Amino acid sequence: MNSYLLVFLGGGLGSLIRYMIGLSLSKSIHSIFPWSTLTINILASFILGLLAGFMLLKPGSFETQRLLFGVGFCGGFSTFSTFTLESFELIKDGNLGTALLYMFASIAVCLLAFYAAYALMRNV
Repeated sequence: MNSYLLVFLGGGLGSLIRYMIGLSLSKSIHSIFPWSTLTINILASFILGLLAGFMLLKPGSFETQRLLFGVGFCGGFSTFSTFTLESFELIKDGNLGTALLYMFASIAVCLLAFYAAYALMRNV
């Protein structure tokens, strides 16, 4: 399958699922803290960690999976630009403590999610 089509399909699916999860969480959680973006970024990091761990566990050619899931889905699903906007808005609105907590949690927890998934796949 064409690499551009794989990235396009994965990105579209990732974007759609991100939108659905974001709507669902924003309706159920009312807070200035951007829980939906943090949750989505943690999930994207975990999924990418699973993919990386799987590719390490089973050496071979995984270009199709890398393009569809790693580049496309996780690229469309993760929300770094939204993370940046929300961090900026929290700071601009005088919520520096919440902004710092959000930035730290986003980086630290996403890194932990990636590592946990990667380690899980290495031990399967």
